[in-house]
Amino acid sequence: NLLIESIIPYGVNPHSYQPGAREIAKITESDLIFSIGSAYEEAKITKLIANNSEIKVVEIGNVISSTEFSERTDKHGHHHEINDPHFWFDPITVMDAVELITTELSRLDPNESDYYNKRSKKYIAELEALDKYIKDAINQIPKNNREFMTPHESLGYLSKRYDIDVIHSVIPNVSSEAGVKPEDLVNAVKLIKKHDIKIIFLENETPDKSAKTVADETGIKVVSGLRVETLKDKNQNYITFLKSNIDIIIENLKNQ
Repeated sequence: NLLIESIIPYGVNPHSYQPGAREIAKITESDLIFSIGSAYEEAKITKLIANNSEIKVVEIGNVISSTEFSERTDKHGHHHEINDPHFWFDPITVMDAVELITTELSRLDPNESDYYNKRSKKYIAELEALDKYIKDAINQIPKNNREFMTPHESLGYLSKRYDIDVIHSVIPNVSSEAGVKPEDLVNAVKLIKKHDIKIIFLENETPDKSAKTVADETGIKVVSGLRVETLKDKNQNYITFLKSNIDIIIENLKNQ
């Protein structure tokens, strides 16, 4: 039987996680590693994996991701296009990830291929139900009440998949660890006024000082509780994670 373990502990932001000796041992002793890719994991983990070329690495986001996020123009006037790694905010894209994982596990452990495929089909049915749950929830909100802001660019897939508009975030970067420049705050305030945004959702994994500064400047409502990078604990799974986030968003957009 395969031993499958998570390298990064529950509740820890993958953007900034630094592996200890135990986690380094897990990585170097692995036959197969699934990562998000798209520059999502902290650089030390990425380099450690790259330095162990005998380990097969599947960067899920690089294989299935198609949603691009356009970074701000740099000081030389150049635009940089990178993939948004937060594909788990679209259950349909997660189905592609499940199929990819199933294929790779079946290659590694062909004797259990039937088992992996049966589990995959069952889980995909649950993801289809989750997709319907989100659509039905969003349909409860008037279309003119579906705009809001977040601290960093994390909900691009949610916005693309569903009829909801996540306006450009305070931190114009897909990493919650990116720094905030004064012009970012100014731009956020301008966008809030331009689009008449009434809510900014804070994220558990992202420092909230900048978002609260923008809220103080504009008077918009601040809502906490979103988890965009991490599960709450080992008792939470992907489906309850996403439902919890959707419930927070819908409840507050309905009552704004």
